[in-house]
Amino acid sequence: MFLFFLFFSSFFLAGVKIFHDFLKSQYSEENLLFWLAVEKLKKETDQAAVKELAQSIYRDYLSSESPKEVCNCSFCYASGAYHLVK
Repeated sequence: MFLFFLFFSSFFLAGVKIFHDFLKSQYSEENLLFWLAVEKLKKETDQAAVKELAQSIYRDYLSSESPKEVCNCSFCYASGAYHLVK
């Protein structure tokens, strides 16, 4: 079981790296970076860290002043970052 997990984890990380490189070549990497940041936020249990991560996500990806702004669509709103910093 452990070997399967190790293989799957390595495969997943390699796939994320390949996808990141592709998005970067298409000037779209901020979408993946936003998703990874939200996934990290969802796993955090310390409330101070949650607040800090949410503020960072808002500042880096959701603020209209961000150089890496992602779409302000319903997915972004539903991710929870708006609720945590507003």
